[in-house]
Amino acid sequence: IFRGISACAVRESIYTSGYLGLAPVVTSHLSKNIDFFDGKPFAANIMGACIAGITAGTLTHPIDTAKTVIQADLSAKQYSTARAAFPMLINEGGIPSLFKGYISRTVRICGAFFVCMSIREYALDIKTESSSRA
Repeated sequence: IFRGISACAVRESIYTSGYLGLAPVVTSHLSKNIDFFDGKPFAANIMGACIAGITAGTLTHPIDTAKTVIQADLSAKQYSTARAAFPMLINEGGIPSLFKGYISRTVRICGAFFVCMSIREYALDIKTESSSRA
């Protein structure tokens, strides 16, 4: 029942760092330093979410692939752990085998980062407004 939990924890920590940390930082950098995004917060948010999403997707996809194969191998005959799955996957199909499904997953992550970042900003705006009224 807990097969892949450590790989899942690593993946989620990187993923969470991406949408709570990297996406807002990249968006802020774009807004302040790139003339194209000056006065275009929506465009900066989309681009920041995409840059952070692609980064997080690239870093987490091999971990997610290893987690998925060990969870699919219910009897643990082929893959005992996520760490053991990495060299086996590379031997079977090379580095590209770690990135099967990368594009669709990364596009989904970019969208999710945009939504999470937008909700985060909205919540911060509400908190700031309520603090200034008090």
